[in-house]
Formats: sequence, structure tokens, C-alpha cells
Amino acid sequence: MLELLAESIAFYNLPLTVLLGLVILYWVVSAIGVLDLEFDFDLDGDFSVEAGSALGALGGLLRFANADRVPTMIVATVFVLFLWGFGMALNLIFNQTGSYLLAGLLFLPNFIASLICTKLVTLPLKGLFTKFRLEGEVQEPIVGRSGIVKSAQVDEIYGQVEVLTASSPLLLNARVTSGSGLSLAKGTQVLIFDHDSEREIFLVREDDSHSHPNN
Repeated sequence: MLELLAESIAFYNLPLTVLLGLVILYWVVSAIGVLDLEFDFDLDGDFSVEAGSALGALGGLLRFANADRVPTMIVATVFVLFLWGFGMALNLIFNQTGSYLLAGLLFLPNFIASLICTKLVTLPLKGLFTKFRLEGEVQEPIVGRSGIVKSAQVDEIYGQVEVLTASSPLLLNARVTSGSGLSLAKGTQVLIFDHDSEREIFLVREDDSHSHPNN
């Protein structure tokens, strides 16, 4: 146990240990009801990145890890667990001298392996959460309703909108029309005008009735 503790706070493992601690703290706080468990991925918040190519790459990683179908905080938790565990094992086996350079080189295979394992572990959850997410649609039509952008933005690659229903708010994966080049910022009122059943996403555009209330 002491050896595990010492390894977890070694300089090359400490950042991942801190990250794991933050994830655990999130779930502990959520469990006592201070935070809402229905976490949506906010690119303007804890995982802020520059827009453009970086956002496109991040969106691709999210889709690969099933974060477009499974709640992102669950995906992030699984990923961090693998990242921390593999990081500990790799450095313990291959970096007994505590080399900064070697620790950096080991991070790349760790990242790739953790991403692949996260995809495999969360794969069975895709159908489950898709069913839960769309359950409200069976009772209440979603297309034609208004919502609000909850992610940093909604574009052709990634996005989430919240729709209020009689039962509870629904957090839905959303996109703008392919080829439109539009990007709807967080907080924008949108109109859901179509549903892509193959990708299980909703197509949205800015809701003019909310954008121009005086018209």
C-alpha cells in the first residue's frame, strides 16, 4: 500500500493522480446532491479548448469514446481510471529510474490504450443510454420543440441541447445542418426541426422567435 501511494505521487504520476482525485471528488459531491448528476460536456468549462481544428479533433475523440451516446462524465471517468492505472503500471515497469523523458514517451501509448479501452467498456452502454434519452420522445414529440444549447457550441461535429418536457429536462445530442458552417453558442435558443435516426441526433437551427421577441 505504501509503495502504491509513493508511486501515485511520483512526479510523473502526480498529474494523473490529481485528475483522478478531481473525478472522485465530482462523484462524491454529486452523490450528496450538491451537483447535478446529469453532466453535460462543456468545452468552455473544465475541458476548455480553442475552437477550430482542436475542437474538431476533440469532437472526433469524443465520438470514438462513445461520448456522443453515453453521458460524457461517465466516459471521462472511465478514461481517467484507465489513464491513471496504465500510467502507474507503465512507469513502475519501464521507468524505474524516474526519467522525465521516458515518462513523457510512455504517456502516448498510455493515452491510446486508455482511449481504446474506454471505447470497449462504454460500448454496451450506448444502447442503454440512447433508450433512456429518447424515452421522453415516445411520450412527447421532440421535433418542433425549442431548446437551449448546453455545450460550448453546437456545430456540424458536436453539440448538446436541453429540452424541457412535462416529466424532466432532456439532454439531446444535436448538430446543425451539414455544410451550413453554422456554430450556435452556448445559451442560444434553438428550434429542433429534424431527427437523424441513424446517428441518433437532432438537427437544430436558431429559434428566431426567441432571438427576435419583438417581431
